[in-house]
Amino acid sequence: MPLETVHFDSVSGLVRTSQNRRLATLFNFTVAGHTEYSVVVPGRPRIEAGMTITAYLKEAGNWQTLVGWRDHANGEIVCDSATEEIIISAVLPLMMATFAVSGWPQPQAMVGVVIMAAYLAWAIGRIRTLRRARAALAVLPLPGSERAP
Repeated sequence: MPLETVHFDSVSGLVRTSQNRRLATLFNFTVAGHTEYSVVVPGRPRIEAGMTITAYLKEAGNWQTLVGWRDHANGEIVCDSATEEIIISAVLPLMMATFAVSGWPQPQAMVGVVIMAAYLAWAIGRIRTLRRARAALAVLPLPGSERAP
């Protein structure tokens, strides 16, 4: 599980933007003298110096692969929604079947099916990644939430 807990010593370069039609925030942060540049987090979360988060990274230590995080102060989970990918996963198989059996002997129809299959594989992979990230972040105990024996 690629979870990494960090305490932001400083935060800079905060830019609210959109990437691939989704809200995103780009920022730089420093932890123990090491600066990470142009980290992209989904949405418009609270980002400030002094906050502690546990991040889910696709690749350990690589902040360019950030999927989401859990804020230790309020328990908020910041992670993309998989709604678009779920819709794609429902619609693309129908479109692929229509293309494949429509009687089009043209090679363009088969190229279309191959492209749609690749997109479907990507969408399913993204759904799995987002579900794993949300599940891993949701089970993290928040500081102060432990019960005394």
